[in-house]
Order: sequence, then C-alpha cells, then structure tokens
Amino acid sequence: VLEIPTVHFHYTPWSKFPMVINGRKMQFIQHYSDWLRLAILWRYGGVYMDTDSIITKPLLPLLHNHAVLSRQATNLPGNGMMIARDHSCFICFYSRMACTYFNGSWASHSSLLLGKMFDPTKKEPLSRSPLLDNIRMLSHMQGFFPFSWTKAGLGAMFDVPMTMKMRRSVNVYALHLFNFVSKDKQKMLKNYLWLSRGTSLLSTVIRQLLPTGFTRASFSERKCIAIH
Repeated sequence: VLEIPTVHFHYTPWSKFPMVINGRKMQFIQHYSDWLRLAILWRYGGVYMDTDSIITKPLLPLLHNHAVLSRQATNLPGNGMMIARDHSCFICFYSRMACTYFNGSWASHSSLLLGKMFDPTKKEPLSRSPLLDNIRMLSHMQGFFPFSWTKAGLGAMFDVPMTMKMRRSVNVYALHLFNFVSKDKQKMLKNYLWLSRGTSLLSTVIRQLLPTGFTRASFSERKCIAIH
C-alpha cells in the first residue's frame, strides 16, 4: 500500500495515546483504534473501514452525506466502517460520548453506545439529539455488515451456495469478515478451487475482484489471497 504514490503514511508514537479514559485503563489494542479512527475522521473526513472489510460496489452514492453508518445483523450500528465529512459535528459528539461511556469493556463506547444513540424507539435520551438528524443509517442488508459473526453468519458468507434469491437480497456496499472469529474459515482463501469455482457469496465476490487471467499458476505464485 505504501508504494501507491497518493498514499501518505503518518506515524503516531505509542506514547502519544492516553492509557486511561474516564478513569478506566484501555485493555485492548482495538480500543486505541476506536478513538484513532474518530480523530482521523473528524480531522480529515473520508471513509474508515476495518482491514477485514471488502468493498463490493462503489461508495460514491454515499459520499454526499454528512455521515454514514450501517446497522449490523444484530441491529446494533457498527463502527467497523464509517463515512464522515471533515469536522463532522456527529463525529465530535460521538467522540465525547465515547469518552463518557467507556468502562473498559469491549463495546461500551462503540456499538453499544451507537445503539443508544440510534435507538429507533427514541427512549434513550441520546437518540433525541439533533446532531443525529443528518446521519444516514443503512440497514444491514444494504450497508456494510450483512452477516453476523456467529457460526451461521460466517457459514452464509463462506459456505452456503449463493442462490438468485440471495443475490437479489444482498445489495451491500461491503462485506465484513470478522477476522477475530473467522480464522478457520479463511483457510478457504488459500484454496484455488474455492476461489475459481466456489458458489458461496464470498468466493463469488472475491472472484470479481481478481485480475483478468488469474490462473492456478499465478495463484500459486501469490501463495494465497491475503486479507488481514
């Protein structure tokens, strides 16, 4: 990626990160990522996506919005992929609330907090903030997280043959592979037959992204399709 001329790499020393927020020590490296993505989105705007996400169609129709989020299969909004304008009032509000709600657990300040902010019943006080009025929230079958991290959800991506009904119903901008729980499934990415002839949703999507003339020989030279 660093060889792409338009890509600029900015290194931030580890010592620059706060170790404690809201009186709680950050225990996971993912916690640092949660705040870093918000800081970068607020400063520069753009698209944040986890490294285990695959874009399936152009994002251009979404870029005119102040901010874009997507619900997950569990109906909670996800923070694994977000779009926002620079100096977004929503990102600023979300960052402040994340500091307030952080309790050291995995998702108190991320998806659980977003669930409170975008509570469809409006029972949560946070959900009534006018700062949320201009935010576009996509459903899980239209956005970035069509399947869950459960065994059934991963199976629907990696294993189940894609029928015409599934092709019509899945109209997402991205697929999230949930690297943390799909490591065994990702062995399929090293299987040339699965990539070249597989009928699952994921193998079909990846095949469309491979370069023209991709053969067993070229696959062997690359050893595998790396998604980290």
